[in-house]
Amino acid sequence: MSDKKLDLILEELQSIKEEQQVIRQEFNDKFKTIERKIDGVHEQVAENAENITAILEDTKHIKNVQDRQEKTIDLLSRRSIDQEAELKRIK
Repeated sequence: MSDKKLDLILEELQSIKEEQQVIRQEFNDKFKTIERKIDGVHEQVAENAENITAILEDTKHIKNVQDRQEKTIDLLSRRSIDQEAELKRIK
């Protein structure tokens, strides 16, 4: 092969290497961006899990309060009915 052909081949190889380097850098940049996004998603998932736990605790507390209030209302209703019956008996 002639020197010109060898030089052309070497130039083409160099060009391919440069393109490969650019592609590799672009890939690395995109990969880092994806990693950052995944880290953000992980953080959000952890925060959401904490919020869900807090909401569940609040819901349980509200349910307990409602149960106590229902029992109190039932007791007061029974007392009112008993008192009404007693008043009718007295009249």
